Amino acid sequence: MSSAKSSLTREAVRAEYLQAERNGTLPEVGEGADIGAVATARSNLTRDAVRAEAVYAVRHGQQLGGEV
Repeated sequence: MSSAKSSLTREAVRAEYLQAERNGTLPEVGEGADIGAVATARSNLTRDAVRAEAVYAVRHGQQLGGEV
């Protein structure tokens, strides 16, 4: 395994990182990076209507598998 030489020092990389963090220019990557995306479609159902549909589905065995 060969190690590549970098032209940047550890301190320079750290300074770049901290500057990007202060500026808010760090890329959003990793788990949860897409959380907070705004839905583009609006629902035409009220919360009570959605709740009633869920109750009906549970009572009549119409639940879908998977995570909730």
